[in-house]
Amino acid sequence: MQILLEPFRNKYGSPHYSSGVLQIASARGNKELSSGFTDYSNKVLFGGPIMDLQCHDTLLSSKILTNERWGDDYHEYSVRWAPDRITLSVDGVEWARVEPTASGLRGRFPAQCTQLPRDL
Repeated sequence: MQILLEPFRNKYGSPHYSSGVLQIASARGNKELSSGFTDYSNKVLFGGPIMDLQCHDTLLSSKILTNERWGDDYHEYSVRWAPDRITLSVDGVEWARVEPTASGLRGRFPAQCTQLPRDL
């Protein structure tokens, strides 16, 4: 399951998330999926802005269910996009928040993220 908010006009191009995508919610279908100690199964919900392929996970957050899986029931997902923050909620509870630094969202990325949109 994946819910994305994509730009109508790709100002910076479409390859490699050049114009950005907001992942409102994403959960894999696998009942069990891990790499080392990291759980990627259907118990984990991911979301947040994706600004380039190289640094895809920089602004993503995750929420883990302990006794259930995201695919076991219906859920209500929402996004609030304001000038000073982006918040993601599930079933009326905020679970992720992204706020810019003084230099904007660019300040949240490490220096090696070179593919970012220039107006970020």
